[in-house]
Amino acid sequence: MNIGPECGIPEDVLETYAWGRLSERESAPLEEHLLQCRACHERLEQIDEFLRVARAATAALAETSPADSSQSPGNLSNSVRNITHPVCAA
Repeated sequence: MNIGPECGIPEDVLETYAWGRLSERESAPLEEHLLQCRACHERLEQIDEFLRVARAATAALAETSPADSSQSPGNLSNSVRNITHPVCAA
């Protein structure tokens, strides 16, 4: 799914960028695009906020005493990496 009608940036590229998983070579043109495309910039802000909340939730859960080893902080972090934002999944 592309962000806007005039924009050719797929949403999964923004998500990968937000996770910090694009190479410098891939990031540079996207960063240039983000300076000009309001729709992509706003969508990236939404993705960043979602990731911030998910990471905070993971940290809060990691501070509690897990009932079993499947809920250990390492496993929780892996689970958060696999979260798909409801809007992104549409």
